[in-house]
Amino acid sequence: MADADDKFVVMGLAGSLRRGSMNRGLLLAAQEVAPDGVRVEIADIASLPHYNTDLDGDAAPDVVKAFCAQMRRSHALLIATPEYNHSIPGVLKNALDWAGSSRCKPSPPLRANPVAVLGAAPGKSGTIRAQMALKTVLLACKCHIMMTHDTYYQNAAPAFSDDGRVIDPQVKKEMREILTGLRRWGDVVRSMK
Repeated sequence: MADADDKFVVMGLAGSLRRGSMNRGLLLAAQEVAPDGVRVEIADIASLPHYNTDLDGDAAPDVVKAFCAQMRRSHALLIATPEYNHSIPGVLKNALDWAGSSRCKPSPPLRANPVAVLGAAPGKSGTIRAQMALKTVLLACKCHIMMTHDTYYQNAAPAFSDDGRVIDPQVKKEMREILTGLRRWGDVVRSMK
């Protein structure tokens, strides 16, 4: 659904709640360098309760309904995830469980979304295993994953300030390229419907 100012709206999900998170920093950089016609809105997933089917659908808490409404208003998703124990953080999986629930009417807001996945880590894996696990979840929810920009920032600490902000101009350039690609991918996905 197009919003009032006709921008392509990208909903950003950071898989880390940590202050100074590099992955939140990637989304902040995306906001900063978004190309004309693109707006990045970072969702708050910290306040979502644990997923519970007893509270799903019409009985969902207001915070869940607001999160799902934000996703429905978006044209695409940009997910930046760290890697915890070779997988995605529980808080991110929880958010995706709410958004991917088949009890959401008229349909789950996560379903059929164009999505770009990325991640940064201080180690050499660069979140590759977490991204594989995340893509499994997204495929189960019938998302359209943009595969042209696999982005794993390895040994990434030097690209970020102490408070998690991107300071590397190359990373900022890549965020802009990812958003440009995601907008194109969103147009392709829309044309398939």
